[in-house]
Amino acid sequence: MEIENGILRKVKFFGCCDGDSKAFEILLKDIEIDNIINNLYHIECREKELLV
Repeated sequence: MEIENGILRKVKFFGCCDGDSKAFEILLKDIEIDNIINNLYHIECREKELLV
């Protein structure tokens, strides 16, 4: 993960399917960290523990 001035510049996901991983990497690139946290904070994942 690379963060610059509160903006997520690069991220890599492991443990999910390749397509999901690539999609998340593209969708989250260059987004403010606070916006990512606010938008995703309340999403529950019953199969795996979400680490924030």
